[in-house]
Amino acid sequence: MSRGVEYRTSTTVQALLVFLAFLFVVSVDGQKPEGFISIDCGQENSYNDTVTGLPYVSDSGFIDTGENHKIPTDMNATNQQGYHLRSFPNGTRNCYRLQVVKDKKYLIRASFLYANYDGLNRLPQFDLYLDINLWKSINFGSGIYLSTEILAYASRNWMFVCVVDTGSGVPFISSLESRQLGGDFLYPLVMPNQTSVLFQRRNIQPIKDEVLRYPIDEYDRRWRPYTSDSMETLSTTKEITICGDGDGCFYTAPLDVFQTCGVPAANGSTINITFQWPLNNKKSRKVYMVIYYAEIQNLASDQSRNFSAFGNLDYWTENQAYPGYLHSGIYRSVNIGTLNDPFVTFILRTANGTTLPPIISGIEVYEVHDLTALISTKDEEVEDMLELKEFYKLTKNWQGDPCAPKDYVWEGVKCSFENLKSSILSLNLSFNGLSGEIAESFKNFKLLESLILSNNKLSGKIPFLEDLQNLQNLDLSNNNLNGNIPNFLTNLPNLKV
Repeated sequence: MSRGVEYRTSTTVQALLVFLAFLFVVSVDGQKPEGFISIDCGQENSYNDTVTGLPYVSDSGFIDTGENHKIPTDMNATNQQGYHLRSFPNGTRNCYRLQVVKDKKYLIRASFLYANYDGLNRLPQFDLYLDINLWKSINFGSGIYLSTEILAYASRNWMFVCVVDTGSGVPFISSLESRQLGGDFLYPLVMPNQTSVLFQRRNIQPIKDEVLRYPIDEYDRRWRPYTSDSMETLSTTKEITICGDGDGCFYTAPLDVFQTCGVPAANGSTINITFQWPLNNKKSRKVYMVIYYAEIQNLASDQSRNFSAFGNLDYWTENQAYPGYLHSGIYRSVNIGTLNDPFVTFILRTANGTTLPPIISGIEVYEVHDLTALISTKDEEVEDMLELKEFYKLTKNWQGDPCAPKDYVWEGVKCSFENLKSSILSLNLSFNGLSGEIAESFKNFKLLESLILSNNKLSGKIPFLEDLQNLQNLDLSNNNLNGNIPNFLTNLPNLKV
């Protein structure tokens, strides 16, 4: 009997310890890592993701347009964020505003699961923009799910992610995620004037057929498995020194990626991998590639390993000192190459004088987008316009940058495009039901030439607008304003009375 009591008591204690450990894991996993924003679009409630433990929130605090939907109950989502979505039947451009830290680099990921949510059984096509630049044209092809990532430099304290109606169906989005990358040295080709759109990120010859992401990858990059009959798998459970001197700190992969690798099967001496780009009308693209590997075999004194990289992409690094046992290394494109083929291919070949074949753990391939062609609105004027929208509770579809791209300039707004930053020259808010006083924000548009606020319900006195030295046209008629006409209006040199 005593043994039975002891056994039950021990089991109870063990169960309690397991339960407490579970609570600890949940509490830790439920914390939002610094610089992470995880949005379940169309979802009304917050929750912790069952796979990553990351907290996801409703998108209601990031956008004020669109409609919430659920996918049909008989459809299965690829992840927890796939069961809800937000569609945008109204307006050409609809934008999420993400708070970021200026001068930091970010991974932004947008995902789309159609699942015939609208009953039309017709996949839409639309464009996805980051700020004022085209990120990707969303074309599902033969599938119903699509996810895309971009690495971008934050030139200001926010980023706009916009879906744009191109006339081929109603745009929508299922989830939106922002991940601040680590030190400024990571991904050196991500700069203020160019972004990197992910084409492939693969974990080569893994033991388990699963996608690696957070918390295995601290930046929540998704490493999809890649296996081939032409390769064999080597693996270790030992720790590996990652990010040694030099290039290893510019590009890095999680430990789990380095702990498995592929080598040529049947005593081969080369590894050949090809990725096909989706068919489109693009004839050339700017691309760079990073190959990750680690030496996980303790080589004998008469063994050596080194290899070279070749392919249809120029600008590979030269042969480099091979890392020692349980150390990582990379091969990468020295510069951005121009790819004229609809595919990217590379070959790893045993170097002369070495006894062992090449080895590979992971790979990333990015397409580079140049951002120098378009001019965005001055940061302070974007803030002032958003303040006006909030102050007057405007229902206008004012989304994204007020002045750019030119095809999507806000209704009632005219801009200059002559300098490095656009400025607002004209505001016409007549017949918009504006009520209350004239907002102080108007005085911040220093280059404003025309301000039309007629036929509203504005009240109070005319505010101090002396700073608007370029103002030529001011129309405040048919409002409920009171008081005398301010003297400063007669001092504005260009104002036509």
